Amino acid sequence: MIILPYWVYMLLVGDTSHGMNRKIYTGYTRHLMSRIVQHSGLSNTKGARITRKQPIELVYLEKFPSQKLVMQREW
Repeated sequence: MIILPYWVYMLLVGDTSHGMNRKIYTGYTRHLMSRIVQHSGLSNTKGARITRKQPIELVYLEKFPSQKLVMQREW
């Protein structure tokens, strides 16, 4: 049985045409690649409202062994 780690991640949302209006989105997941695809709009499942129809860039990533720890770090 494979136990997947939890990941906390930060996305830079928007592009340089938005200038200072770029935002940071923080989340956590066990299925990192699937979640990034959801945020990017390349899947039928929706990502967070803030990331929809906007360019995203993964700018931070950290691995955790438990949901409790990853949730504390995300906060």
